[in-house]
Formats: sequence, structure tokens, C-alpha cells
Amino acid sequence: MSPADPIDLEQLTRSLFDRVPSLEGYVIGRTSVRDAVVDIAGCSEERAEEIVELLQGEGFLRFEGNPAKLSDRPERWVLEPSPPAAH
Repeated sequence: MSPADPIDLEQLTRSLFDRVPSLEGYVIGRTSVRDAVVDIAGCSEERAEEIVELLQGEGFLRFEGNPAKLSDRPERWVLEPSPPAAH
């Protein structure tokens, strides 16, 4: 996959459901998503980071919690194969 290749974010998100072992915690969950994108898309980690940012920006991936604060309750990433209507 080259940087110019189009990405079907909906399909990618569906594929991530089966591939991501853990979505718990900000860093561990995000790293798991990035690593799965590398495997699925066959791209570099740098490109996968860009794709993760794109997934977040388009509403396919969101973090439930505050990455800047420690919390007593579990915080996790949520995958949305069909994100809410355009923001």
C-alpha cells in the first residue's frame, strides 16, 4: 500500500475487530491498533500511525477516557464500524 492508495476505513475497522487483542489503556490500546493496521494494510508503522489518526478523525476510533490523567476505572479505545453522521 502506498501513501496515495485509498483506504476503506469502514472495512479496515471491521478487520480490526478480529485482530486487535486489547483496546485497554491509551498507549497499549493505540499501539495494538497501529500494529494491526500494519498487518492488515501491509504498510509501515509510520503510515499506520497516520491511518490511526485518520480513523480517529473520521469517528471510526475513539478513546473513552482522558489520556492525560490516570483513572481508577478502565479506559479503552472503541471501534465504530459505522461512525455517527459527519461532524
